[in-house]
Amino acid sequence: LDREGRVLDCNTRYAARFDKKSDEIIGKTPWKLHPDVSAKRKEALESVFETGKPSHGEDVREGKNGTPIWNEYIISPILDESGEVLRVCLYARDITKRKNTELRLAESEKEKAAILDNSPFHILLQDMDHRVIWANRASAESVGMTAEELKGKKCHMVWANRKTPCKDCPIEESWKTGEPETSEMKTPDDRWWLVTGSAVENGEGETIGGVEITLDITKRKMAERRTDFLISLLRHDVLNRIQAVQGFLELLKHTNLTDNQANIVGKALAGTKEQQDIIERVRLLRKVEEQEETTSVDIRPIIETITEQKKLQPFGKEFTIEREMPEQRISVQGGKLLKPLFSNLIENALEHSEGSKIRLSVAEDDEFITVSIEDDGKGIPAKVQREIMEARFDDEESKSSGLGLYLVKEIAEAYGGRIEIGDSELGGARVDVHLKRSK
Repeated sequence: LDREGRVLDCNTRYAARFDKKSDEIIGKTPWKLHPDVSAKRKEALESVFETGKPSHGEDVREGKNGTPIWNEYIISPILDESGEVLRVCLYARDITKRKNTELRLAESEKEKAAILDNSPFHILLQDMDHRVIWANRASAESVGMTAEELKGKKCHMVWANRKTPCKDCPIEESWKTGEPETSEMKTPDDRWWLVTGSAVENGEGETIGGVEITLDITKRKMAERRTDFLISLLRHDVLNRIQAVQGFLELLKHTNLTDNQANIVGKALAGTKEQQDIIERVRLLRKVEEQEETTSVDIRPIIETITEQKKLQPFGKEFTIEREMPEQRISVQGGKLLKPLFSNLIENALEHSEGSKIRLSVAEDDEFITVSIEDDGKGIPAKVQREIMEARFDDEESKSSGLGLYLVKEIAEAYGGRIEIGDSELGGARVDVHLKRSK
């Protein structure tokens, strides 16, 4: 191009943009060919002639079908022997595909930001020194700052008022393990947080930072404290009073009572025993919520011990317990709650079936060990079966008979298993407890 911007020469590719031959372009100016980019190109041309320095830029023009066409251009000076700019060379290339990708990416980033900013979780992207690179709105508002104000600050200084990373920091742990790590943490303002940290890697697999996702669980922790207090109250104060009542009833039982009075005392003792069982089951349900490492457990001696103990306990009616178990070790994945699982399973049949026979059997497949207990009693109504599976008891009778099996269900599921309730060939109920085999 000369100083006026006229084309002195061009390649065939440039001419083809306008469906012309090269000699048809000679003498014309780019802004005449592209009126919609004339102002920007003229300014760039004048700048190169005045300064002698190249100019680089992008512009957009309207294509034949009305769609935008993006171009990247470089205008470079051609100097004479004295260093004066004689002419310039314009290099241009179509970058429409790249720009469309960038625009889609920018739109995607806006959508992502909108989603993350409306999340109740606090989300931070940190570098290897725990400096905040990016933060969503919830995390910034939790400390009375904006997301921009958080950038560059260290998370442990902002939230924990510490000069060093927090003890058991999930991001630090994720850098060591290469896996997402989670922990509960308390900050100096008495708030509790559930924090999950994950390592961020670059394309070469090198760790370059971490993503921290945090949820304020202060209300949940306060509710747990209240629950723990109420359970403690039940186990100590209420249970002590129940035991005192039982002591008085036992004394009364051994006095000269009429048959009717003895029957009333017997019912009262049975009622206090039932309340003790409920309190103990509530305590166990609370323990099920606590995470426990599982190990390989042989359930054969557990089942044998519990069935022998139950045979010795008076349940108001004669009954027989049959066991059909293999002679070898019966190993499942579980923990210390397996004993109350089988105790509640067997006791539920003894107390509520109103039958005279209980059969316990064991089956296995490649994945599960299945312990089945059947009785010849009245069975479990479909309504109560649903309530057990849904943890919803509509009346005292279903609560009394269903709480034990609900506890069995919760323990089994905590160990990766499940239960099924149905009808037995003996005429009563059948409960199948599926527990994961120990490998």
